[in-house]
Amino acid sequence: MIINQIYSIDSCDDVELNIKRGSKLEFRLTYDDSKEIEAIICIIPGGAEDMNS
Repeated sequence: MIINQIYSIDSCDDVELNIKRGSKLEFRLTYDDSKEIEAIICIIPGGAEDMNS
């Protein structure tokens, strides 16, 4: 069966940019619990969004 889970964890402040972060970081897990896990894929949205600007 496909399992979808959402977790929210506390973020940390950006010391280099002196930015205080109050929002939580959200990450999601989706997996099929009837199969053995063979790989982990991490997708970070917006990572290179403004690369050509």
